[in-house]
Amino acid sequence: MFADVFFDNMVLVHAERNKVYIDKKSVNIPIFDFECIDANQEITGNIIKIDSRKRNCLKEKYQNFKFCDDLIEYISINKIIKVCRNYFKEIIGEEKEMEDVNNYYNMSCIKQMYEEVIPNSFYMRIGRNTNYFFKTISYLIKKNNYKLYEDYFYKVFSLKDKPKNNKNSFYPKPDLMPATRTFYTDDYYDYYPGVIKIEFIK
Repeated sequence: MFADVFFDNMVLVHAERNKVYIDKKSVNIPIFDFECIDANQEITGNIIKIDSRKRNCLKEKYQNFKFCDDLIEYISINKIIKVCRNYFKEIIGEEKEMEDVNNYYNMSCIKQMYEEVIPNSFYMRIGRNTNYFFKTISYLIKKNNYKLYEDYFYKVFSLKDKPKNNKNSFYPKPDLMPATRTFYTDDYYDYYPGVIKIEFIK
């Protein structure tokens, strides 16, 4: 169970979505300015809670299924930390690889999140700022069976079909996904948006 989290300070940011163009012109589709949570805010509370009663019910109901034993093992704070930390690091690793080609971000913040390991903590990227590619099983298939990913890319893993005439150079390509990014900027920062850090205090 993940509790709603409310912060005090908001900031007005300008958003730009990289490589999403108006028709065939090299003009990024504009996104309206909007309020978002300001950076570097902190809050303390019971953010994530393991419902032991429901966990036990799950165990009793599916006690004859081996896969359920494996699943239940991961319904614990320590396992959640491990899984979330590993997943985020893999995703940031993918971002770092693509940086060599695209130069989307200031890499110092990404490098810090990639290398930093603090006991009982992990980073998560949440909400609308998480690219569609990373919200689905696309990354899992791409890394473990690239041929399957490539063969079914336009049927399953892409938001858009491949143009029939191949004249539009901006259509999604399997080797370049995720190809687009949304950037937030204000008077002080260029944000790598949507990242929260959760640290458990024992």
